[in-house]
Amino acid sequence: MNQPKQLLPQHPLYHVGTRRGFTLIELLVVIAIIAILAGLLLPVLSQAKSKTQSIKCVSNLKQLQLGWIMYAGDNNDVMLPNAPLGGTPGTSWCYGASQGWGNEDANTNATIYRTSILAPFMGGQLGVYRCPADLIPSGNGQRIRTYSMNSQMGNLYSYDITIGYNGKARAYIKVSELNEFPSPTAARVFC
Repeated sequence: MNQPKQLLPQHPLYHVGTRRGFTLIELLVVIAIIAILAGLLLPVLSQAKSKTQSIKCVSNLKQLQLGWIMYAGDNNDVMLPNAPLGGTPGTSWCYGASQGWGNEDANTNATIYRTSILAPFMGGQLGVYRCPADLIPSGNGQRIRTYSMNSQMGNLYSYDITIGYNGKARAYIKVSELNEFPSPTAARVFC
């Protein structure tokens, strides 16, 4: 006797017209797997972000240094001036304006950096003045500049002041004076 073949398996989970959903255990297993993968990937992504910021920082410092060198090339080997704070416009690489964590105008006033003596050598870029890892705002917003220039470099207008607070230190005015330095590559200009 031939029995007709059944088209549907005889199993309690297979009923005509019903759909099988996920069980709570299956959902928890999937969530646990996603959490484990996220836990493994987050440190890698964090390291990649940190590496990207580091590369951008080095690039910014290189751009500032190239502007510094181009300034000297256009000005008879005289280093980019690093005048004391409060100096008159045109006497410092960053206008001589004071910045800090409060509401100082130099924190957020782009005009200061667009009209400084370094500005023509930066091609209008403002991003090169700030470290990409500096995310802490000042009292009046995100600061434009976080890099500083070594006080002993570019002492055209502040030689006496620099020597006055550190008589044993050398103050440099011309790039060629760096040949007397232990090594020109050991001279730190921007930090």
